[in-house]
Amino acid sequence: MSTTRYSLRIAVGQALRRMRLQGRLSLDEVERITRGGGVRVTRSHLSRVETGQADLAVPRFLCLMRALGEPSSAAIERLDALLEPEPPAADELRREIERQRRSGRADAVARLMRRVASAGSDVLDAPLLSTWAAAEAALGRWRAAERILRREIDDPAANGVCLLRLALASVASGIPSLGGALARGLQPRHGLLATAVEAASRRAAGDAARAAELSSETAQKADDAEVAALALVLTAEAYFGTGQRRCALAIARKALVLTRSPVARAEALLTIARCAGGVQRPAHGLRHLNRALPLARSAGCPELVTRLHALAETLWRRAGDPGRARAASRVARTLRRRYGSDLGPALPLPLQSLWRTAEAAARRDRFDSTPDTDEPR
Repeated sequence: MSTTRYSLRIAVGQALRRMRLQGRLSLDEVERITRGGGVRVTRSHLSRVETGQADLAVPRFLCLMRALGEPSSAAIERLDALLEPEPPAADELRREIERQRRSGRADAVARLMRRVASAGSDVLDAPLLSTWAAAEAALGRWRAAERILRREIDDPAANGVCLLRLALASVASGIPSLGGALARGLQPRHGLLATAVEAASRRAAGDAARAAELSSETAQKADDAEVAALALVLTAEAYFGTGQRRCALAIARKALVLTRSPVARAEALLTIARCAGGVQRPAHGLRHLNRALPLARSAGCPELVTRLHALAETLWRRAGDPGRARAASRVARTLRRRYGSDLGPALPLPLQSLWRTAEAAARRDRFDSTPDTDEPR
């Protein structure tokens, strides 16, 4: 039994006991009165209800109210307050969300935030909205993430990287033109990372040639290994789109060498597998998917796990094993239903890696904006 249900049982039992004592009735007397009313509430059952060890069916509850001399409507109004959940304190909420986030439970974080939002809680400030959007993105609920980010932008404490994340969510939601426009506007502030997001939007929009130009330029200029690796993955996807599949495979392998992030490595392996399948080497691609799956699971990224299984279906069919292809398809459909994921873009772009790199940029922005209190006056 959940803690909430047990607490409610205790509260209801205590309220019934107070009513009985106020009427100066013993347990035996209540049993006798209810027996005469047609629905018997035994002494032992009522004792267990009052101590929170048992529930009370509606007919017995109404008969008990008559025995206690309480109008049913008044009793229900009195007990109705017990059903109102107390809004969680802001500090308690943040601790629970942080605990779930650190354990990689994006689904638990999202469920908690949805419940708080549906209750109209006023504790949803910019940091909590950012955490909520990240959880929805990890589940592949990109449209939900986009709506949350629009709320975050309205908060005066919102970080500038919020717009970069909104650009990513727009690309993943099937609106690459909006994502590209946002990314271009953010290039003076966020430089090559914003250029990489624009390259992703170009690839999602079908402009593989321009995406290749932007991502190649980013890979050459980036002094950050993670940004360079993501740019190489985007370059590989762009070359794949132009039909240069062997070249794309070689570029994706370079990206895998550069990155240490589990999510980025998983997405690089996904691109390698996709390119290997494109050059008639499905078994080679499946080996890379098997390497990517543990990384995606350990990073708490169900959307990426779903994409890996979806690609596995394609590769198993090319390998001539329809049974395993159907199994991979079932897993992908089950995960998508479980987490309510969007269908997402048709291309396996490194969206989760770009998102997490933007999150890291947001943390750096917060750190850089903190005044140095040790500076001499």
